[in-house]
Amino acid sequence: MNKPVYSVSDLSSFISEVLQGSFFHNICIRGEINQLSKKGKFTYITLIDSNEQGENISSVLNVVIGPYCDVLATSLNVGDIVLMSGNLTYYKARGTISFWPSVIKNDGEGQELIRLEKLKQKLHQMGVFDPLKKKELPRIVHNLAVVTSNSGAVINDIRSTLKSRFPVKIKVYSALVQGNEASNSLIKALDLAIKDEPDLIILARGGGSKSDLAPFNNEELVLKVFDSPIPIISAVGHQVDTSLTDLAADKSAITPTEAATMVGLSLKEVEQNHINYRSSLKSIISRRVDLLNERYLSIKKRFELSSPSALIKIKEKEYQSYREKLKRVLSERYGIIKNRLEQKKLLLASSNPLNILEKGYAYVYKGENKVTSIEEIKEEDLLKVFLRGGELEVIVKGKKKYE
Repeated sequence: MNKPVYSVSDLSSFISEVLQGSFFHNICIRGEINQLSKKGKFTYITLIDSNEQGENISSVLNVVIGPYCDVLATSLNVGDIVLMSGNLTYYKARGTISFWPSVIKNDGEGQELIRLEKLKQKLHQMGVFDPLKKKELPRIVHNLAVVTSNSGAVINDIRSTLKSRFPVKIKVYSALVQGNEASNSLIKALDLAIKDEPDLIILARGGGSKSDLAPFNNEELVLKVFDSPIPIISAVGHQVDTSLTDLAADKSAITPTEAATMVGLSLKEVEQNHINYRSSLKSIISRRVDLLNERYLSIKKRFELSSPSALIKIKEKEYQSYREKLKRVLSERYGIIKNRLEQKKLLLASSNPLNILEKGYAYVYKGENKVTSIEEIKEEDLLKVFLRGGELEVIVKGKKKYE
């Protein structure tokens, strides 16, 4: 071969010198953040052209943000369009090219955010996020399906939390939770879980960047969650991140651990419910017994009142009452008659002609006629004189007239 032959290290040094030369020094680039992650003091970004999405991405640029970078952007999120000023570097050990910015600022809203907002509006109009269409979570869960990565802290956190709450049979449906194939993997795993008809499903992954959570914003997956006949708890990311599956699920949790606390009742809650139900049942039985006792006493009283002996007693009481009333009426009537009789007696006594004889007076009769004047008497008349205690027969021997 007449052409010069370079060693790998020589060529790497040559590339490094070219890329770190003046032409690639302090250059400006513009792009959309497609992926973002943080490790220690450094932030790693995958930058793409803002008009390229999904399978149409033809080129990417790795960006490493160091602690010395002046970040003027209000935030760095997947979907943001940023303008960067910095240098290209070549990492010889891996043969990779990266861009190290010194200044970063926002330069508009990326296509991914626009797409996501349009999808969100579409699903909202379809009623996917309607609270009235969400299913109630079962109070008792025996079989729990968990759709997540089979490795990592998520499933361990769920198992650990449920171990202290209530014995639940857990079946894991393993799926990819990030990357381009994650959405299809999650859909297949969720289909399998639904076919097994568990009591409840948890769809979960730990925290991550917006790009890590992007599979959970897939339209087909979101509709699968919404249409599920089995209640679903979505626990994707952390509190600051809300995926579309969180909005479509019957319940959403900030973390997988919180999702585990929503699985049915805990042993303490079951025990407390048992105490409450027992107390409530005791109260119901007590009220029922009291009611039956009242009904028994009422029936007993009615029976006693309708029995012959009871009727006799009632009639006896009525008889005594009438007797006392009659006695009282007769006594009152007797008093009135007695009083009237006394008055008549007094009146009669005052009119009795014999009463005047008690005072020393006398009645004089000539024959059958009462003598009221001396003119009616002549000498030798035979008179009857009535005095107190008897009567006299006298012959008039003389008379004297008073003027």
